[in-house]
Amino acid sequence: MVAQPPSLPPPFAPDIMRCVAGAARTYHVPRILVLAIIKSESDGNRNVVNVNRNGTIDVGAMQINTIWQQALEIKYRIRSATFHITHNTCYNIQVGTWLLSNEINAALRHGAGFWEGVGNYHSHKPAENRRYQNQVAANMKWLERNTNWSYY
Repeated sequence: MVAQPPSLPPPFAPDIMRCVAGAARTYHVPRILVLAIIKSESDGNRNVVNVNRNGTIDVGAMQINTIWQQALEIKYRIRSATFHITHNTCYNIQVGTWLLSNEINAALRHGAGFWEGVGNYHSHKPAENRRYQNQVAANMKWLERNTNWSYY
């Protein structure tokens, strides 16, 4: 009998993988794309906080910016959005995937491509957008090679 090689470990913690699967289904975004965004933004670190040059702050696995946190609380009347985005990884992933879906759909509606919408998740500035597109695409290739998708 031939021994099977060990399975590849998940690229992120199992709870992150489950949250990504649910968010990808809900917002009709490829699961591997959401994982590639997480790899690009935080490498799966749910506790990361980054202060931007403009004074805003990005938090969590999908690096949700404080501008969006305020919009959720004021425009959409979601109470305690900032707390949940910061302290609930699944909520952070849900919000990030919602934002990603909105950016992709807006880009497609305006005649731009899918990948421009992906880049818009990070920046609407053309050079930064293209750099981010390339980073996410490279992370998708890495995930394809290094993830045992039969478990997810």
